[in-house]
Amino acid sequence: MSARFRIGMSLAQACQDLGYQGDIGYQTFLYSNEPEIRRLLMFLVEKLPRDSVDSVNQSA
Repeated sequence: MSARFRIGMSLAQACQDLGYQGDIGYQTFLYSNEPEIRRLLMFLVEKLPRDSVDSVNQSA
């Protein structure tokens, strides 16, 4: 159980370091509900770098 707690806390800290403003802690990952995880995943997806269409076509 302590490994789950440590990993949950590490994930929560990483999300906070990225600027997530919602309530987040180890419980978010161990005992979360769908709307809470959805908000977190939407935040993380928005943080992903965006490629332009030209660079995607060039790599294909």
